[in-house]
Amino acid sequence: MRRFLFAGQYGLWMCYDLNMVWFILAATAPLIWSFLNHADKYLVSKFPSISGVGGLITFSSLFPVLFLPVILFFDHTLFTVPSGDRIILALSGVAITLGNFFAMKALEKDDPSYVVPFWQLSPVFAYILGYFFLGEILSRQQILGGIIIIAGAAVLSLEFERDFRPKFRPVLLMTLSSLCFAISDTLFKKIGADTSFISSFFWNQIGVAAFGLAFFLCVRRYREDALRIILTKHKSILGINIATELLLVIANAINYFAMLLAPISLVLLVNYSFQPLFVFTLGLVLSLYFPHILTEKIARGHLAQKLLCIAIMGVGIYMIYNV
Repeated sequence: MRRFLFAGQYGLWMCYDLNMVWFILAATAPLIWSFLNHADKYLVSKFPSISGVGGLITFSSLFPVLFLPVILFFDHTLFTVPSGDRIILALSGVAITLGNFFAMKALEKDDPSYVVPFWQLSPVFAYILGYFFLGEILSRQQILGGIIIIAGAAVLSLEFERDFRPKFRPVLLMTLSSLCFAISDTLFKKIGADTSFISSFFWNQIGVAAFGLAFFLCVRRYREDALRIILTKHKSILGINIATELLLVIANAINYFAMLLAPISLVLLVNYSFQPLFVFTLGLVLSLYFPHILTEKIARGHLAQKLLCIAIMGVGIYMIYNV
């Protein structure tokens, strides 16, 4: 699909491929997320007494408080958004924070390269929600490509513990995480399609901050963990947290914008097809060259399994993009 834009004040015509725009944006977000997945795993595993999951999520959710006043100062149209739409957008922020909470709980005891591919369930939920609430319909080829991508995640999910018990805990947590992300994206697009992007993102982040404030006030352990992060003598931990939260906000904004240009199920398919590749590649580099930071299973069998999974997903992503 091609669109033509006219920049009146410059007297320029600009042609761009809309497919390429949303695709690039949808692939950029997981590149950033993959770094954050490993950063979260590093903090949770190396500094469990300082960076517990509850504390990290609370700290992360309160981070928007730092930049929301800036948006409010420069954009005076934020309160023109109907109150009902504000609530829906805020709920999308609550949902994405819940999704991150479940994902980080899964990351506590499992490798990112094992956990992340389970987000392939998110496009399935998004397709169902998009069909009923947004009227989004995919072609047969796109649906088949999605099924192939999900099959790739299934290949990875066949990993077992040494005593041959399936890892049900991360599967359950990542299923809940995927559902929360799909709900968040559907709610955001439902309102964001007819509202300015800045206004939509502002109220979405209000929901994120409200969730963090609720955790901070109502859950003593999470409050203490969050304060431990802020007051820690290990300044590197605080610095890593601030940097990761800034990157998370940027990645989420990029992804939300991509969803306004294409069906959310397709955007999520791109997200969670590329993210396992990015996570796997980064994990491999860290394990080989920086084992003091992070180590993952890199035995021949594990590598073959993960590469097969990525190859299957690649076939699926080719099908949904070349329609």
